[in-house]
Amino acid sequence: LPILIRSIEEGFRAVPQEYRLGAPALGLSRRATLLHLLLPAAVPGIIVQDDPSEHRYPLATEAAGRDEIFVGRVRRDVSIADGRGLAFWVVSDNLRKGAATNAVELAEVLRERGWIRPAATRGAMPFAAPEAEATA
Repeated sequence: LPILIRSIEEGFRAVPQEYRLGAPALGLSRRATLLHLLLPAAVPGIIVQDDPSEHRYPLATEAAGRDEIFVGRVRRDVSIADGRGLAFWVVSDNLRKGAATNAVELAEVLRERGWIRPAATRGAMPFAAPEAEATA
């Protein structure tokens, strides 16, 4: 979890400052800026479906067969001090986009950011299974 949080934080830092500065000029609230501009730009593959007036929230039936992760019902988490917490609903196709895919994608992000290196660049030898002895 700490690696995932750090990855998301770095994703937010990578979003161009112009996005934040231009949002008020477009009439976007802080909430709309976060949900519909910054979050999708910071974390590719996220689709925000959060429209209380239209009762529009992510459903598992909509996520079935898709790789994207759907986020909705975003609300302030009053249990976190200073009003800095968020609570939200996350929906994905866990069979299609499960732990193995997430692990690979996380490893790719870590490698892109230089947090891990391939074994060959560290001088490690590739694994080689011992040859089976010939039996007579």
